[in-house]
Amino acid sequence: MIARLPRTFRNALLAVTTYTAWFLAAPNSATAQASQAAASSPRRSTSGPPVVTITATDYAFAGPAEIPAGLTTFRLVNNGHTLHHAQIVKLNAGKSAADFAQAYVTSFGASGPEHGGRPSWALALGGPAATDPGQTGEAIANLEPGNYALICDIVLPDGVPHIKKGMVHAFRVVPSSAPSAPEPKADVVITLKDYSFDLSAPLRAGTQTVRVNNTGRETHTTVLLRLAPGKTAEDFRQWAGTLAGPPPTTASGGGVEQMDGGRHAFFTAKLTPGEYALVCFAADSTGKPHLSEHGMMRQLSVR
Repeated sequence: MIARLPRTFRNALLAVTTYTAWFLAAPNSATAQASQAAASSPRRSTSGPPVVTITATDYAFAGPAEIPAGLTTFRLVNNGHTLHHAQIVKLNAGKSAADFAQAYVTSFGASGPEHGGRPSWALALGGPAATDPGQTGEAIANLEPGNYALICDIVLPDGVPHIKKGMVHAFRVVPSSAPSAPEPKADVVITLKDYSFDLSAPLRAGTQTVRVNNTGRETHTTVLLRLAPGKTAEDFRQWAGTLAGPPPTTASGGGVEQMDGGRHAFFTAKLTPGEYALVCFAADSTGKPHLSEHGMMRQLSVR
């Protein structure tokens, strides 16, 4: 989780620590048998963009080193024993995934993020949000030719982000002579603003395609969390500020990792009836978290 302009990494620490605490305390699918899908070259979907399968383990990604440009579905298969996500980062010419990882590690001190921010030569383009062990998450992004990295910077209980344990995967996007797949038809459009969510229609139970438009100037995340019975989005906001006691959520409903302003992406939501919180784990240019300081959340009833 990163941000477009130079800023502290406090936002990343808040978000990934919240993710980790939620996983450790909440019921989830940790005991489920993980899919044995192997990392593969992109394959053409019969009903959409080519699918790139990324397999996450503790603590590494497996996936193709090169993919064609255009609209692409990133399918994150979590074969690990903890939460993982797959943030897509585009790197300027001459920069590598190793350069980005080094910049992150250098900024992450013994007591947490201390200085610096995302380098000006790195762009945030979304990617599958935090996915439970044994589960699969999907997000669609339109990628131009260039050098890229997939990172997971969720923080372990020992305070070490996964990227510092080597969870970064370099890949290159190359020009393609084939026409890019058309964008999917969205069942719901979520519009991100500074600092609110607007929905074109209610989210429903079942599988649906969600388009996320970031119309704000800030970088934002879009994460759906199922609320525990009787709990509210405000309960989650208060819990995220302290991480005291069990979280008021029970599962992830999907989402898109950090994405810069002016960009859009898609994700697949697989929801069961209940109450959900739509939250942003990014921060503003001063390091103030969008969730706790700006109230960037919305409670949704899924029927």
